[in-house]
Amino acid sequence: MFDGFPVTELLEHGLTGFAVILLFLGFRLLSEFQKEMLKIQFRQFESLEIFNAWAGMARSLVANARIFMALSALFFIGGFAASMVSPKNNIIVSVAPPEGLRPVVTLHEDAVKLDDDGKVRLLVKNDHVIRVRNNQLIEAFNRKSKQLEDTENKLRKHIEQTLLKSDEAGF
Repeated sequence: MFDGFPVTELLEHGLTGFAVILLFLGFRLLSEFQKEMLKIQFRQFESLEIFNAWAGMARSLVANARIFMALSALFFIGGFAASMVSPKNNIIVSVAPPEGLRPVVTLHEDAVKLDDDGKVRLLVKNDHVIRVRNNQLIEAFNRKSKQLEDTENKLRKHIEQTLLKSDEAGF
């Protein structure tokens, strides 16, 4: 039925993809019905009443298929319109503690200024990225770690020198 038709890929696009599948099914339904109607030999009807009944059913099937196609087209238009108007989300970013070195917050590569409490309110669309960069804090931490290591090495050397010079150290 769906020979070579990318159903799963279309469904990934949400309502618009679903509407395309419905439109495809409606088209297939109408074309198959048209093929079957062309195969009918009108001589096979025994009376005019039977032919009129068959023609009435055929008209109602075509009308239903057209309604189905119209609803599918409305789904497509609605899905397309919904994808064009992406909603904005109101997000509050809070960085704790607010004092000291603050990270750099960016919204879609634009720097955002934090208030005194370390907060900022952002309007975010679906494709925007919020980044919190703690580069200054990490660099300060690395400097302090290096200072601590240097101080520990100096203290170790001082203890070793004091032990070597002192007569009272050791047994």
